[in-house]
Amino acid sequence: MVYLGIDVSKANLDCTLLDPVADKHKTEVVSNDKAGLEALSAWLTKQGVSLTEAHGVMEATGVYHEQAAGGYAVSLLPKIYFVIVTLSVS
Repeated sequence: MVYLGIDVSKANLDCTLLDPVADKHKTEVVSNDKAGLEALSAWLTKQGVSLTEAHGVMEATGVYHEQAAGGYAVSLLPKIYFVIVTLSVS
């Protein structure tokens, strides 16, 4: 399984694809709209990742995360937890 970390904002989705087995990561920024989600899907396909094997992790950011959460296996984290995890990884 690979993980797709998504930093959600009104305009963009800043994405990091993490493969813990290969110890590699790749990044991509797409718009937070239908066209951006289609671009994200195409980018994942280009990376050799299917939607069924990518597990997304994102902060629940009011309405901005809702469209991005559709179509993926996603764990939504409360904001305070997301900040703590982000800080501990840095």
